[in-house]
Amino acid sequence: MNHIDAQQNINLDGCFNFRDLGGYKTYDGKSTRFNKIFRSDELHDLTTSDISHITAVLDVKTIIDLRNPSEIMGFELENLCEYGINYFNIPLVGDQTWQHMPSNPVASYVSILQDCTSARQIGKVVELIGKYSDHSSVFFCMAGKDRTGIVAAVILGLLNVTNRNIVSDYALSRDPWRSLKAKMMSDPVRSKTIGNLPKDFLVVRESFMTETLRVLSKTHGSIHKYAKSLIAHSTFLRIRESFIS
Repeated sequence: MNHIDAQQNINLDGCFNFRDLGGYKTYDGKSTRFNKIFRSDELHDLTTSDISHITAVLDVKTIIDLRNPSEIMGFELENLCEYGINYFNIPLVGDQTWQHMPSNPVASYVSILQDCTSARQIGKVVELIGKYSDHSSVFFCMAGKDRTGIVAAVILGLLNVTNRNIVSDYALSRDPWRSLKAKMMSDPVRSKTIGNLPKDFLVVRESFMTETLRVLSKTHGSIHKYAKSLIAHSTFLRIRESFIS
């Protein structure tokens, strides 16, 4: 683990894949700021100490839940509002659509990114992060690697982070996913979900994101141009000012 990796990974008792999107170099030689935008796996098991840390130390005031309604049942975040956190549920795809996604991660990621409804949902996530940029935000899905990885790629792309660093950020889910998968397999509900996943969704490979970015570059010119097309220009300017140094 290098110095940047050590700063990015946030050790919490209640989740495995909580990390900072700060420290990434952009194409114009700048860097994304630390302690502004975080990504994670599910947050329902956060301890009181965890919540105190993310609110008091990391200044998280906005949580964006990318899970579908069926995934949330039994795994709600009922205890967060009392900590002054804004909670939003913005599923990228509906329950039925998610069940019929392509079995190949690249095809699945591209399908979400190019679907008009899903793209609007991604845009809403980015708009919220921009709206509440005076404080920190965290977005998450069940495992924090696929839907969360897509949104992270869009945000980093919007900030003009290099494709190489976007792929590196995606790959950082590899080790946490191994631990998270073991935990989920011990839960009757989540183990069924894991058991129904195509085998390529049980691993994290750099090539999945590399190829996704290649397709976006072919269809939209770049991930940066794609990301800018999802939001208002004023939001782009606010995010750039807030999250780049």
